[in-house]
Amino acid sequence: MSTLASMSVGLGKRPALLVIDATRGFTDPASPAGCEGGAALLQIAKLLAAFRARGLPVFFTSNSYAHEHEARVFREKLPALNALATGGRWAEIDPRVLPRDGEAVLRKTVPSGFFDSPLRGWFAAVDSDATVVCGFSTSGCVRASAVDALQCNLRNRGSRCLRRP
Repeated sequence: MSTLASMSVGLGKRPALLVIDATRGFTDPASPAGCEGGAALLQIAKLLAAFRARGLPVFFTSNSYAHEHEARVFREKLPALNALATGGRWAEIDPRVLPRDGEAVLRKTVPSGFFDSPLRGWFAAVDSDATVVCGFSTSGCVRASAVDALQCNLRNRGSRCLRRP
């Protein structure tokens, strides 16, 4: 089997930062789905500072569940996610990387922030043609969001902030 040639397509003219699930539920070891997220949050804070200094858009996601029927199979596969109740402590963005006024937080129930959500429209509304994706967890939600960003015709770069064991 051969490998397909791949070319860099650049970052675009107006990238947005997409911070995936930097919530207490994933950054606090006391959470059933959490770990010590301090090192990753430092890197996210650097990305936030860089995007904010340039006046570029920033979006956050928070994985949480408002009722038992949301994402039933996903939660059956990963029962620790049941602790991520909408409006609860574990669904809050970690205070070390809080959104500023005007930075939207998207509640999601599945790995990708783009799946069945208004996120694609939010990117269009701020005239963004690219995204840098970072957050928790790299092998799941960050990856799914990066793949869907590409499928939405957004140029993207991933920034590995955390790999779950």
